[in-house]
Amino acid sequence: MDSMSSHGGPGEPVRTTRGGRTQAERRAETRRGLVAAAIALWAEHPVADVSLDRLAAAAGCTRGAFHGNFADRAEFVDTVLAAIVAEAGRRLAAAVAAAPDPFAGLTAYIAESVRFIADEPAKACALAAIVRHREAAGGVEYADLARDGSVELVALLRDGQRAGLVRDLDVGLAAEVIRVALDTQIRSGRVTDAAAAERIGAELGAFFEAAVRR
Repeated sequence: MDSMSSHGGPGEPVRTTRGGRTQAERRAETRRGLVAAAIALWAEHPVADVSLDRLAAAAGCTRGAFHGNFADRAEFVDTVLAAIVAEAGRRLAAAVAAAPDPFAGLTAYIAESVRFIADEPAKACALAAIVRHREAAGGVEYADLARDGSVELVALLRDGQRAGLVRDLDVGLAAEVIRVALDTQIRSGRVTDAAAAERIGAELGAFFEAAVRR
């Protein structure tokens, strides 16, 4: 038969499938496949132009499997966005943590953001496509999205002020300006490879260093 029950704890049957994987593991695999397919497709096409049938086919599953994992397209878009942001966030957090002070953390954040575009171009382009889709579908303004995406930058600038490294300025406004500059690099086409990322990251870092240094 296709499945059997085993027990993960008292009174808690765990459904396993042929090959030893649980239904939860198979479900997670399907979700990962759909997210990966969406990133590849949305990097090349507007989100609204990619049908659910095409998405499911690219992921090697059925449209029924999509609806078995996600309530609708909006939930799925949010899931893909969260996956990309989480991956970028882990990289940024590691770069900032390795910096000796908040000011160095700011320049490390900027440099690593640009490196992410070079290392993960499909994810960066898919992220831009999601932002455009959310603006068009839900009336969400990019300025609001940029504000939401600049929380870590606000924290870095405030830490820099407390350490006496960043001058007295509106940290919210400064963080949004930096966020917009970084997001623009996705659409600019200038971040073509690792060498370009290092150059552009250094230039942006130097520019904002001069702008906010005490």
